[in-house]
Amino acid sequence: MTVSRILLLVWMTFILAACTSVESIPNNFVLNPLSDKGILVSSVTYHGTYSGYSILFRRIDDNQFKELTIGTGTAFLPPGMLDWDIKQRGLRGNVFAVELPAGDYEFFSWRVASGYSHVRPQNDFSIPFSITPGNAVYLGNFKFERKSGLGGTIIAVDVQYRDESNRDIGILQKKYNGIESSTVTTAIESNTLTHGLGGASSAIITIPIIVPVR
Repeated sequence: MTVSRILLLVWMTFILAACTSVESIPNNFVLNPLSDKGILVSSVTYHGTYSGYSILFRRIDDNQFKELTIGTGTAFLPPGMLDWDIKQRGLRGNVFAVELPAGDYEFFSWRVASGYSHVRPQNDFSIPFSITPGNAVYLGNFKFERKSGLGGTIIAVDVQYRDESNRDIGILQKKYNGIESSTVTTAIESNTLTHGLGGASSAIITIPIIVPVR
């Protein structure tokens, strides 16, 4: 095993251990204008194989990572069995509305868990954003598109960052009546579309070895 592969394994282990998957606010949530917290709004979608898709973010002054995750890498469930917010031809996903303390944050990486395969970008990136008290901010859509795989297992993806504000904010308004449209700002330029977020994919495939016990 090469040194670079060992380092990648260490990095993946560190990422998986440090990350906390965050949940969206409850549907009856009411945004308090006097709160010291705000709402992060973003969507994660995929085109291709059902797996676990995650976008990682962190507070600028904190090393604790959090993630927006759809799907799972360990259970092969037909997409139709899940209650997706976004159901289009070949596309599935969810819109997240996450309450966070006010401050400066950034999206910086992503990962895919697909059976025995774990995929991440070769490079970190930075999409900075700010959470302000009593407001919601829309940060765009992260779309995972399968590029290659082994059967149902993904080994390479293209991650796109794009403006889907018309679709996503519409879903937000239907799901959360307690968030007024006047409190939602858009922090992504109209018609933004970026391919290859984080560069090419790096995949690690771990095949379990069954040792017979006598």
